[in-house]
Parts: sequence; structure tokens; C-alpha cells
Amino acid sequence: MNSSKLLGAFALASLVVGGCGSRSLPVANNDTVVTLGSAATVKVFAFGDLKLTYPSTLGLKLAAPDPTSADGSTITLLTAEYQRDLQARTVEAGTTFADYAWATIGRDPERYLRLSADRSEMTEEDVNFGTGSGFVVTSDGSIVTCQHCVDGGPQPGYISRSLLTGFLNAITTQVGGAPSDAVMAKSIQPIYDYLSRSVQAESIFREARVLIPQVPRDFNGYDQLASEDTDNPLLTSLLPSSSALIRKWTWPATITASGQGWPGKDVAVIKIQATNLFTIPVSDGPAPRPDSTVLCLGFPGKAVQQGSMTKTAQFRVILHSGKVGQVLPTTSGFDAIHTDADINHGDSGGPALSEEGLVVGLSVSGQEDAPGQNYLVPASVIRERMAEAGLRPEVDELNAQWKEGLLLLQAKQYGRAKSIFESLRKKQDKDLTDDPSYENSTAPNRNLPNPINFFLDRAIKDCENGLKLRQ
Repeated sequence: MNSSKLLGAFALASLVVGGCGSRSLPVANNDTVVTLGSAATVKVFAFGDLKLTYPSTLGLKLAAPDPTSADGSTITLLTAEYQRDLQARTVEAGTTFADYAWATIGRDPERYLRLSADRSEMTEEDVNFGTGSGFVVTSDGSIVTCQHCVDGGPQPGYISRSLLTGFLNAITTQVGGAPSDAVMAKSIQPIYDYLSRSVQAESIFREARVLIPQVPRDFNGYDQLASEDTDNPLLTSLLPSSSALIRKWTWPATITASGQGWPGKDVAVIKIQATNLFTIPVSDGPAPRPDSTVLCLGFPGKAVQQGSMTKTAQFRVILHSGKVGQVLPTTSGFDAIHTDADINHGDSGGPALSEEGLVVGLSVSGQEDAPGQNYLVPASVIRERMAEAGLRPEVDELNAQWKEGLLLLQAKQYGRAKSIFESLRKKQDKDLTDDPSYENSTAPNRNLPNPINFFLDRAIKDCENGLKLRQ
């Protein structure tokens, strides 16, 4: 570890135990740093209106005219290949034409589906058209995210629930039936991707919503976002939850500082009406050096929606670690951080942490056609935007004790760690009970769980397990 890292690590350790009378704790390891970061990483939803332009009709491509037909009629390419494969005895016994057709289309949708050149238009109001990530910088609800996560504009790859259902119904009619669940599970993703590329979507941003916090398990009502009632559970895994469900389990946010979309200073600050949130400190030092480690956290929703993951995977923080390649000048006049850490759709706005637990950048841009070529907006721009929002770096008692408890847990001092976590837990319960708005059924957060207790409960359980092992 170089000298700058040692100083940064010492500063974090001192911050964690400051005022507590003990300096026997270790420097936070990567597991502890990621836990601290995950507890303050949030998912951001963009709501608004969408203008959709899409092919008016969908059909099956035709084969060449049948020379044996008296009237020169044609059959679909699927039917021609089905007949060929039947004659060659390559169709598995008992396979229906519907299953054969869906499986074949799933292997190459563009070869078999025909979308009309004529286009139709529709407008959908109050839809969740985009998601991103963010992180909490003040315990009273100020959050840093990307500007493009709370903005409108083109939405490539977007397809609405009604459009997708209409296209799939058209295929069902064309092939004479729906596929078996097993065939649909293998075919739906490539068909979804092909159809979504045919749709042009232009969004008008109206509102941001924030989902906070997340832990690696379902709790209270958050699992409802992953289990909507539907005739086709596979579509639920592909499509966003309904706006009504998202609104039920998220905080409304206001924008307090705006930036410019990438490659501009793509940073915004939003505010939710919450209290006692876990936070992550933003570095005030120089940009990270080449070959230093960055720990990027976020919610790469699209990356986990591949049919093999449940929808719940969209609501769990994922770690992407990598190395800094170089600090490179942008056309907008600031230096961005190049990294090989994966950044996917949904990760934008998530924090990039140093090994010392400080935010050194904001995930902003991933190159789909060039893996490993990803960029971070540096901490200097984040702090600039925070200043515009009137925010100052803070170290409150809640976060200082939370970090101290985690370092004690890391040091296997389970009794001391448990005492701190239980003390915080009691205080959280008291604060919630004393909040008059909590008993007001019209309060926007009335149905939301306490945003701290889930992390504290898990930490207390870890301490109890550690104590049991020592008995």
C-alpha cells in the first residue's frame, strides 16, 4: 500500500473510532467498506410520460412460392422449415408446431419475424421509464446520482408492457398457440430484445423516486415489486414493476442541484424527506492513481434480467470491482476516471469507492461495444454539485457508531459490536415512534419500513453467530 493509501486508511479508522476512547481497531477491509457503501446505495426511478413509435403490425416472413402449388401460394418460412425438419426426422417426437415455432423464432427473431414499415404512435402517462443508482451523502436524505437518471430524452431499448403483450399475442395468433413454459423461458429474452429495438421511445421526465435501503434478502413489502400478479411470470421478470407498486415502496424526491448529461458534468443532487440514513463520505483528495482499486456499487437491472435471475435480483446492490486505468480529459473541460470495472445499465449514479471507503467517483458511462472501457465522474465534480445544493460534508453520531460497530465486528469483538448495534436499534425505534408523521396515514412514508433497522438486525445476527461459535 502506498503512503497516500496509508494516510487515507488511517483517517477513516480515526474517524470511525473518534470520541470512543479506543484505537485498537483495524483499518476497514474491503468487506467492511462494501458493507458501508451498500447500506447507503439507493435505486433511483425516473417517472414521466412516454411517446412511443412502433411497427403497426407483426407477421411471419414468407418462404418462396411453392412450385407445386397450382395457384402459386406461399407458406411461411417457419412452416416450410417445419415440414423440412419433419421429413428429415429432426423434430423431437411430440413437439407441437407452436413449440417448434417459438423455439425457432427465439434462436433468430430477425430471420422469422416481419415488422411492418408503417409506424404507429401512442403516449403513455406516468410510467417508470428508467432506473439508475445513487448514494446518500447526508443522513436527512440528500442523495447524489447522475443527471441523466433524473432527466428525459430518448430511451433506447424501452418497450412498454402493453406493446410487448400485443406483439407476443400477434406471434401466438400467427403460430397457432402459446409455447410451453420451458420453451418460452429459453425464447423470451432474444424475442424481447429484438422487439424492443424496433420501438422508439421519447420520455418527458416528471418525477424521481428512491428505493432505500436494500439488503440481500426480501423484507416487508419490497418483495412485492418482484411478484406482481400476471398471467405470464416471465414477462414480470423482463418488465418494470407497475408505477403503483413502485410508488408504494419508494420515497418521492426533489432535485436540488442539476448538471449536464454525459460527457458533461453528469451529476445531480436529489432530496427525500427521510431521517437517520446511512451515508458515504466523498473524497476531498486528488483523483485516484492508475492501477488503484475502485469498488463500484449499483443496481444493474438490465444485466440481471436474462431469464435466469428472478426479478428480485433487480433490487439488490451489486459490486463491480476494478482498476483505474487513467485520468482522461473530457470535451467538457474536466478529467474523467477511466476504469475496467463493469458499468451496466442501472449502475449509473452509483458510488465508486476507494479501498479506504471514500467515494472517489460516480459511475456514469459504460461502453457496451467495448467491455472494460468505462468512466467515472470524479469526486471533485460531485463535491462541486453538493456545494451548489448547499451541502457540507458531515460525520454524524449515527454513522460514526455504525462504522465503529462494523470495525468491531470485523475485529471479531462481537460483544462490543452487538452492544453498539443494539443501542442504535433502540434509538431508531424511539425516533420512529416519536415522529408524529408516522401515525398520519396520509404521510408519504407511512407504509415504508424503517430504513436502518434491516442493516442493524443483520449486523446483530452476525454478532450473535460469532458469539455462538466461541461457546
